[in-house]
Amino acid sequence: MAESSLEEIEKELFEATMKVFVDPEFPPCNDEVKKGESKPAIHWRRPIEFMDPDHPIEVFHKEIESKDIRAGPLSKKWLLCAISTLAERPNLVKKLFLTSEYKNNGAYRLQINKSGVWTEVTIDDYMPCQLESSPLFTRTNGNELWVQLLEKAYAKLHGGYAQLDQESHPNEALQDFTGFPTVVFDLAEGTTGTMLHENPEKVFKIFEHYHEEGYLLSATAPGVISAEGDLSKRENQLLPGHTYTILRVQNIYSHKLIQIRNQWGNFIWDGAWCKKSLFWTQDIQKKIQPKLAEDDGTFWMNWEDFCKHFTQINVCKTREGEEIRVKGQFLRLKDEQENFTDRIVSKWFYCMNIAVPTTVQMGIHQVDENVKGVALRRNYLDTGFTVFRRTADGTEAAGVQDFLYGRDADFELFLEPGDYVILP
Repeated sequence: MAESSLEEIEKELFEATMKVFVDPEFPPCNDEVKKGESKPAIHWRRPIEFMDPDHPIEVFHKEIESKDIRAGPLSKKWLLCAISTLAERPNLVKKLFLTSEYKNNGAYRLQINKSGVWTEVTIDDYMPCQLESSPLFTRTNGNELWVQLLEKAYAKLHGGYAQLDQESHPNEALQDFTGFPTVVFDLAEGTTGTMLHENPEKVFKIFEHYHEEGYLLSATAPGVISAEGDLSKRENQLLPGHTYTILRVQNIYSHKLIQIRNQWGNFIWDGAWCKKSLFWTQDIQKKIQPKLAEDDGTFWMNWEDFCKHFTQINVCKTREGEEIRVKGQFLRLKDEQENFTDRIVSKWFYCMNIAVPTTVQMGIHQVDENVKGVALRRNYLDTGFTVFRRTADGTEAAGVQDFLYGRDADFELFLEPGDYVILP
């Protein structure tokens, strides 16, 4: 069912003399909040019922910052990790909000890139709360709404808050919020890990380049993320499985440094390059300008210590460029007896002309199995790409992305001017 425009919704509200919008597709009820037998008592409340009555409520208050985000008792930490990283690019946050001002009638419109397609989502502002208390999921510092609205819109796209119980990687949410491809580099094992030990200088240069490109970067601590618990009580330690935003990648006088933001608990780094370290000479401070006197939740590590304390680097390749999205289809082939075989091919191929040397990012995005009902009827396919360049004699291979299993398969290729064919 196609969603009505926000203007049409507001018109209907006015004509029906309704003062508050209640989303009929995602109504405020207890059915889709938490999986399992132990379900909390829930009171669905509007922001005017649980926020500070002495200050105005706003979608955005001044600057968008990761410190706006506070975890509630049922918060999904992997999702908050993604939102915290996204907050480092306020323009990407605001792009998601088609409604950016506080609405007395509680109707809000957002857009999220789900399964590779920008999808508009209408929600109301009823939030699941503890009885006569604050929200069970995300809370905010102050009377800001953007984090809670984004979380609710994301829950609606999945079929309810309970669907977010299925543990996912922060990169999946970042790809949904930005539409840009993501990649995870494992520092402990596999190809990246091997390269790290064989040529750490080369690996650092890769991430230095990513930082210069303006990509969203974060790092994941070892261990398994806990579902519950008060983060503020976990002092002086990285939280297992949690993701920390990387702010800067700096190479100065052969010192390879990483600046990290800690938005979880009270972790204080006291190793090399901590805020009290003697390594911070006046010359280096002048060039980097670290905020050593401020308790702003950030800290610096050298590359060697970073690789010891984190197991993954997560990259979201945000960049300016033209964006084209089309729906594709894979078909299962039949044999001579008209029986379906195991062979699956793309129904279409895609042609493009490159006028100037260009870096092209390609992606295949399958319907997310965490969306309610999807996993019951389909599994992910192994997908990849072959890119051909047309020549006077026919075609020649210009690039190949081998098969990847998972929700998204992404491929980046630098192409010289010419005509190309993309075959998923």
